[in-house]
Amino acid sequence: MNRYIRAVAMLPADAERTRWLCLLDSNRNQLEFITGEPQRDESFRECVQRESCDALGLAPRELLVASVAQINLDVHDVFPGDFEASHITVAFFLVHPYRNVARQKVNAHPQAYWLSGRELLEGADENGTSVDPILHYLLRRSEVIQAW
Repeated sequence: MNRYIRAVAMLPADAERTRWLCLLDSNRNQLEFITGEPQRDESFRECVQRESCDALGLAPRELLVASVAQINLDVHDVFPGDFEASHITVAFFLVHPYRNVARQKVNAHPQAYWLSGRELLEGADENGTSVDPILHYLLRRSEVIQAW
């Protein structure tokens, strides 16, 4: 059985969590959350910190990563487009830029897009750019984001 293990960073645009940071993968023309596979002896939280800093060009001190996952998903299921079940283990962590300078760096990122919960759950932004199908599946399966 295939294994899919990921740590996922969830960066809200505001305290109300109405919009979420996605980065455009220009090779696939799809919007994605920052994700990564934990390295050996690395926690899911540490993976989120490492991947977020790398993707956004921030130092670890410029990000606040929640100490506990927002939700953990551990299921056996078939991904969209696959024919074989996978053991899926995913931890979603809230991440906040620390101070205005870090927030400005995030907002200035050339691939940054802010999507509403509805757009994420529908699978595309208002311009029709699609959300990565695996992320779309994970968000719907976990119910970690609501379409307010």
